[in-house]
Amino acid sequence: MTFLSGIALWLLGLGAIITFIYFLKRQARVQPVSTLFLWQRIEQRPQSALRFQWTQLLGLILQLLALTAIVVGIAQPVIYSASGGVGRMAILLDGSASMRALMPSEKITRFERAVQRAQGLLDENPAAEVTLVEAQTHSAILVPPTHDHSFIRKALSDARPTYQGNADSGELLSLLQSQSSTGYDQVVLISDQAAKPQQQQLGIDVESVLGDESSENIALTDFSVREQPNGKGYDFYLQAWNSSSDAVNVPLDIEADGKSVQSDVITIPAHGSLSRTFSSSLRYADEFRAKIDTTALPDDWSDDDVRYATSPQPPPWKILWVGKINFYLESFLQNSGEVDLTEKATLDEAGDLNRYDVVLLNQVDLSDAQAGAGHYLAFGGSFGSYILSKSIHDLTSGAVDVQKDDPLLQGMDPTAWRLLHIPDAAVDPKGEVLLSSESLPFLYIYEKPGLRLSYIGADLEASNLVLSIDFPILIYRLLSWLSPRSGESTTLTAGDELPLSSLENIKSIVDPQGKTCQYNSSASQCGSLGEIGFYQATRADGEAVTFAANADPTESIWEDASDAAATAVTPTSSQQAGSLGDTPQALKAAIPVWPYLLAIGLILLLAELFTFHRPTAIPWLPSLGRKRA
Repeated sequence: MTFLSGIALWLLGLGAIITFIYFLKRQARVQPVSTLFLWQRIEQRPQSALRFQWTQLLGLILQLLALTAIVVGIAQPVIYSASGGVGRMAILLDGSASMRALMPSEKITRFERAVQRAQGLLDENPAAEVTLVEAQTHSAILVPPTHDHSFIRKALSDARPTYQGNADSGELLSLLQSQSSTGYDQVVLISDQAAKPQQQQLGIDVESVLGDESSENIALTDFSVREQPNGKGYDFYLQAWNSSSDAVNVPLDIEADGKSVQSDVITIPAHGSLSRTFSSSLRYADEFRAKIDTTALPDDWSDDDVRYATSPQPPPWKILWVGKINFYLESFLQNSGEVDLTEKATLDEAGDLNRYDVVLLNQVDLSDAQAGAGHYLAFGGSFGSYILSKSIHDLTSGAVDVQKDDPLLQGMDPTAWRLLHIPDAAVDPKGEVLLSSESLPFLYIYEKPGLRLSYIGADLEASNLVLSIDFPILIYRLLSWLSPRSGESTTLTAGDELPLSSLENIKSIVDPQGKTCQYNSSASQCGSLGEIGFYQATRADGEAVTFAANADPTESIWEDASDAAATAVTPTSSQQAGSLGDTPQALKAAIPVWPYLLAIGLILLLAELFTFHRPTAIPWLPSLGRKRA
């Protein structure tokens, strides 16, 4: 017998304390009698101080035996017996995203089938020192090398598959070598993938949970968003995969900020993929989602029927400010994080205007020669023959009228704005007046090849426009219209970290399940992408940044079971034994004894309780050694 926690045997010293307390509390029993005169002539016989009834000593003996059984049980004694199997084993449990799929003929997932097989390996190798690893893109050691299989079984019952991709075999082997310097007699990877030649060379035995069963999957494997070059909407690109032997027609829906912007039915060929592009005139959305409906089709994994994307993140605008500086507008542009601002007093000081995406003019007059081409945002002033600004006109009501419904004004209420005065300007009729006040143009846009112009007829120094809630939104949209920034939406893969290094003062992160994590630089788990969907990182100033996370797309492309079996590689016995460790010797299985000892200790305590403290525990039972009155 061997004790795994032999230091616990020191607790047997508690027996001396129990014995001392047992005798310290002993006292004479009071027995009522009718009279004492009958006892007066009886000879007084001396009694020994150590003479006790046997039933009283039995209570002490039971307590000491119970203490001994419990303490020895805590020391975890084990008995070794001859056993088969291997001595050192590593069980690699595939935790990649495809292991979430349902088995075709069962109501369990592939991962649950893998856990069952791992339990069987423990039964087949009772004496093995086992290392348990969850294999995925970022593999994790669930249990380091141990002979106590109860820890392994507990970890197996608690394990869950992730949304990550498959693990690299070389990285897995390096991870195992860090856990055992003597190597392993057998390494078993339980997966839904067929064995690879690299795994054969490394001595990894791959056991498939699929067998010869064929699983079918219909999935979206790619979804990206691109802003249209003219700034008037978005282009969507997606790819879909069909592993079944028949072509399928699948309903598709694309959402932007929770609203449907595109619905269609796509046809995906058998054992093949489909690529499609769609366009939408919707602007200024942050979150996009593409989803296919496979409820009426054979689909063993539904998590990959939806993919997420965020609004494209292009580089910042390069803006040249010419004219008077306004504190509020300047602060907004500099603090937005999307503008590289350069300030000049005149155009002559600016040099080459082609270096800038937008030229902002504040109360500056341009000639036709100067206003020939480029992207301009003008506040008051004249702009060649396109805008002829005259004297300032004082307004009676200051109300703003909407002349034309345009996406630039989406979600805003210009009628709530109030102006004090406005330039009396004449504009080229080829452009569009979107807003006016008392028939004078307030917001005007003009476009022709090589020239884009937006005009706001307001003096920023003598107006409360810059203090309105809608003003920053209007400026951002005008910049997007003047100089659309190309760029595809970037999506992250589950298992990675959120790219927060470029952001400052992150306060909290909300995951796709709605759970909030208070972020700090040392809380790496707070930024880990464990789920798929949208993550929202909030700064201390309240600004939110959204990220989209998706499962590894390669997890959605499945081989047919017969094809996988044909290409599977079966490791030879020499490769299994020689490349990862020594050939196993005679083994002894460890049989734990402590559960039985703890049970015996509990039974002895109950026996002592019911025997000697019965009047308190169970009043209707007689005590041992006593007679009923």
